[in-house]
Amino acid sequence: MKIYITGGSGCGKTTYAKHLSRKYKISCLQLDSVKWIKKAKKSFTKYRSTEKMQEIIHLYIKKRRNWICEGSYNQDWINEMLKKADLVIFIETPRLVRQYRCIKRAIFKEDRKKLSLSALWKLLILMRRYDKVYIPALKTKLDTFGIKYITIKSKYISECK
Repeated sequence: MKIYITGGSGCGKTTYAKHLSRKYKISCLQLDSVKWIKKAKKSFTKYRSTEKMQEIIHLYIKKRRNWICEGSYNQDWINEMLKKADLVIFIETPRLVRQYRCIKRAIFKEDRKKLSLSALWKLLILMRRYDKVYIPALKTKLDTFGIKYITIKSKYISECK
């Protein structure tokens, strides 16, 4: 099974991807780790070239019969992965829940670099556009490619398990 899990920041896609990965013993790739260079002094400030991102994804899906990718991306650098996916799962969680989770993560998460106040603010503003711009654009792309997708509407990701 080849699955792409997507949704807005804070919707629970990483939690759900990890759950499926453990349950079915399938490797999971977080697309944030493909786009963003971790060695940057500040989180989410320096990203890889489109060619490098495409190369990483190509090698990841080429080496695996089954895989899960998760992220909030619809740019062309994920097209190969989308075309090979058996299923795309949208997780839709109310925006206020997602915003609360992102604020909480930025303040309390110890195992990752904390977002600066300005980066958090930009993320919260971006989340306002997510539902109206990102979802329709990705669904149009999926329809163009003939890719199946489902939508899980959930207030809490535990409802999806």
